[in-house]
Amino acid sequence: AVSPSGEEREIALDPAGPGLWRALVETEELGLHRLSDAPGSAVEEAPLSAVAVVGPPSPQEFANPISTADRLAPLIEETRGGVERLKEDGVPSLRRVSARRSPSGDGWVGLVRREAYEVRGATLSPLAPSWLAFAMAALFLVAAWRVEGR
Repeated sequence: AVSPSGEEREIALDPAGPGLWRALVETEELGLHRLSDAPGSAVEEAPLSAVAVVGPPSPQEFANPISTADRLAPLIEETRGGVERLKEDGVPSLRRVSARRSPSGDGWVGLVRREAYEVRGATLSPLAPSWLAFAMAALFLVAAWRVEGR
């Protein structure tokens, strides 16, 4: 068995019926535990494996799984955003919109064009001095001429 932290340990299984084996393992570590048969077992070609989840019976993310925009309503209103549902025909399309326009509509979501950029400086510098670039080009031309002349 491999715990969520990566700790490995061996667990002895007790027969509980034809083709059924059981073990009770106590652990304080929450998360996904991976279980598999030992490498030296009789089933080397197709090792048996399973997973077990240790944690609360009803985690917070499953307490209320119904999708609603009510919880985001204050944020949506403050940022002039919108909510679009995924439909059977796919994901809403993306559009560029100005800050004065609505940022969402029927089947589309807008990305506001804010023009919020600032260039503080730009410096251009050559990769090599021009005389060195000219000398290397001439050297390559002579080398290519010599190779082709043979």
